[in-house]
Amino acid sequence: ISECIDVFLDTFPFPGGMSCVEVQARGVPVVWMAPSSGDEQVIIGDQRDQRLRASDAAQYVNLALQLADPQARTVFGRTAVEIATRFGDMSEQAELVEGHLRDAWAKVRREARVAA
Repeated sequence: ISECIDVFLDTFPFPGGMSCVEVQARGVPVVWMAPSSGDEQVIIGDQRDQRLRASDAAQYVNLALQLADPQARTVFGRTAVEIATRFGDMSEQAELVEGHLRDAWAKVRREARVAA
């Protein structure tokens, strides 16, 4: 994926979760906005570079524009890899997601046969 994107712009108010960790594992920095309060902010903050945390939309855009500079992207990309390594091997996460998708599709197919 790092061949396709230079910067990952996390969604708000519903963050990307492990998708962000997966791209960081490939050296892609993540620009993000944390929820205003609560446990979710703590969890997300552990998975993101605090220097790329925006407090509002204008700062979000500004951070993304700063990462247009290849040197800045390289520096933040190194930090991204360091953050991702704290969460272990992403292949395990990918297998889990694939298993859930297989189960969901199997359920849809079963329900479609029953309805037919």
